[in-house]
Amino acid sequence: MTAKEEDILTSQSLLEKGVALDRLITNLLVDKRVKVESLLVGDKSAILIAARRSGYGDIYETDITCPACESIQHSSYDLGVAHTHHGGVTDEDSDAEVTINVGGNFVTTLPSNPVTLEFRLLTGKDEVALMNATERRRKKKLSERLVTDQLNLMIVSINEYTDTNLISKFVDTMTLADTKYLRSLYQKVNPNIELKEVFVCNECDHSDDIIFPFTTDFFWPQR
Repeated sequence: MTAKEEDILTSQSLLEKGVALDRLITNLLVDKRVKVESLLVGDKSAILIAARRSGYGDIYETDITCPACESIQHSSYDLGVAHTHHGGVTDEDSDAEVTINVGGNFVTTLPSNPVTLEFRLLTGKDEVALMNATERRRKKKLSERLVTDQLNLMIVSINEYTDTNLISKFVDTMTLADTKYLRSLYQKVNPNIELKEVFVCNECDHSDDIIFPFTTDFFWPQR
């Protein structure tokens, strides 16, 4: 990153619109044929982490809230050891709980309602759609539907039926067992990069694996 990228990160108008990070990625991409909205969410995270390392170094400092006692502690994370999960379907999937089809989507059978379900990975465009849908509901003082909105975007077909109205009705009636299974499977096949580390609380000695959040300290460290 250069001073040009810092202009993007400090632009109040871009920050208020929530597009500063996408604009940053667009500016950093050398091959302009690659569009930020087409990137998988995990790939966007990888680019942002690499950009942050080049701009401010490997050490990311932020506040962490203990999940046990809720005390707030200042912690640091070495971005050079971020955990990369490559996703996809591997040879280890011998039970064939998920397969990949010729279109690059994933196919599985749900445990409670044994239908054949095809799903895809979410992109930056989907991320924006989810954010906008949540904001519209907030303005109308309606309850959030983040889980069902995600499922509606993920699911491509059910028993080869692709009608969006049918998929929406199916999502609304999915059992918790099926939604938990599908979201867990999604995490398994979705490539991602995580700022994962063992956290030990200084106050209550609680120990647990945590994911360091992307807070405002990530690109706007206190210097």
